[in-house]
Amino acid sequence: MDKSILRWKYRSSYVIVLLSWSTGLTNVFHSPKLLLEIGIFNYLLVHVVVMVIVGIPMTLTELAVSQYSLKSVVRCWDVCPFFRGVGYGKFILIAIFHVYYNSLNSYLLSYCFAPLPSEASRVVNGSNIEAFWYNEIIQNKGFPNWKLVASLTAHTILEFIINFNGTKLLENILPLLYYLSIFELIVLLCVIGASPGGMEGVKCLYTKQIDFNYLLIWKKEGILLQVFQMYLYSIGLALGGFSDIAAQGSFRNPLYKISVWVNLANLGTTLVYGNLFSMLNGIVQPNTTKCKSEIGPEKDFSFIFTKIPNALNGGIWKYIFYSSLYLKGVCTSSLMLKTILDVIYEEKPELLSYSRLCCIVFSICNFLLGSLIFTNLGFIIGQFIVDVIIQIFLPLIVTIQAVTIVFIYGLFRFTTDLYFMLGVYPTIYWPLCLTLSVIALPILSTVSIINYFKTTNLTDFNLTLFKGIVSVTLAWIPFMAMVRVIRKVKFDLIFRSSPNWNPPDGLETSRKQFEEQHCVEEFLYERYLLQRKLKRYE
Repeated sequence: MDKSILRWKYRSSYVIVLLSWSTGLTNVFHSPKLLLEIGIFNYLLVHVVVMVIVGIPMTLTELAVSQYSLKSVVRCWDVCPFFRGVGYGKFILIAIFHVYYNSLNSYLLSYCFAPLPSEASRVVNGSNIEAFWYNEIIQNKGFPNWKLVASLTAHTILEFIINFNGTKLLENILPLLYYLSIFELIVLLCVIGASPGGMEGVKCLYTKQIDFNYLLIWKKEGILLQVFQMYLYSIGLALGGFSDIAAQGSFRNPLYKISVWVNLANLGTTLVYGNLFSMLNGIVQPNTTKCKSEIGPEKDFSFIFTKIPNALNGGIWKYIFYSSLYLKGVCTSSLMLKTILDVIYEEKPELLSYSRLCCIVFSICNFLLGSLIFTNLGFIIGQFIVDVIIQIFLPLIVTIQAVTIVFIYGLFRFTTDLYFMLGVYPTIYWPLCLTLSVIALPILSTVSIINYFKTTNLTDFNLTLFKGIVSVTLAWIPFMAMVRVIRKVKFDLIFRSSPNWNPPDGLETSRKQFEEQHCVEEFLYERYLLQRKLKRYE
């Protein structure tokens, strides 16, 4: 089969899939809750610092390395054989998280059509809707929860349809789903904002004063580490999705603009849903004398299914809310499946001829693994995996990525290649921020890992042993590949770029022509300046 089915035909599709990946369900289930707890100004202060120092530079490197080499999440890290495990780690992370992500989509799809119990009054604690979530969804006695399995079946079929023909069908369907979810969100914002108590709830976001202590990582009230973890979790910097998309885009896509817009879209999504949840909270508690900016005491995303339905009051608005979230989720999960398949095709090109069969096989595997989550034990394991990904795996992977770019690939070589790709020499911001990232990421990652084990209940030996074994196993995955490389390659070569990492035939010629043309242009420009100077003195 022709490899053209894996290429993005339109640049607009290329941009939309990047936005879809960076504005997924984690911007709804996790980040807004943190925003509600500390206030919008404090969240903006910390988020912008993380975005400027870590987010934008890491997005740029993620896109640039794959866009330059035209290789996906695994092969693009042949830039340094010593760290090829970064690519394997990202691929395994996508495969694991995709199963969990499909379960979130199944919750949303089931709530679109679930006949939620009616409420006599809009109460927060002890409501019938809350009992429905914990009794019918979380603590289901069946094995597994067949209602959720049916939703997962429908979601798996839709995901397969979107991906069975490569990017041809995906780049036509995904923009439609993405724009439809935005339209539903706008309608919901207008209706809820006009409801009694809606705007009163929004005021809670703007009452808290700016506290610079939130930027101090060593203080108990500091949330710099939490925002850093949520940022990596929400934008998918270390998930490898950007690498896969960039490897199939145009060689000279404007990386600077895309890197900035992707990060701004991620921030904007969190702010919008933070305001939306504040409106819903104001509707649920319209007569409170004390401003409460928290949805509830839950540490996870349960408030989406226990508190919010009380404000939506059922009917069409409940459907619009959950369907808009589901459309957002199905876009991201479809891109995850695409990334998994693309890596397999890249490793085994002969399987590209059986692309539809591969799509069927992996859709069935994801369905079977996802069904296990809809059990009591599966829900606990799912939450545990998320904690490990947020606090250990993502910070570790991104730190290795930054060190590889700056010290192994070389900061000056990287900026030179950016100059070749874009035709404009990078400003001082990019090398400066990459340098700051190399300093900040190891510190934040180390503190994140230490805090993870500090919060473990050491009195429960079984829980401690379980967390320790699984955490070490997940963190060791990238280095297993590294050991394999060392055994097969001479030690003095593992820090050099692999010979097959360079761009395909034609791009090196393009680079040579670019450099020759640039030299000619510089010569002509200098001669022009010299002639003007001579005329002036004549």
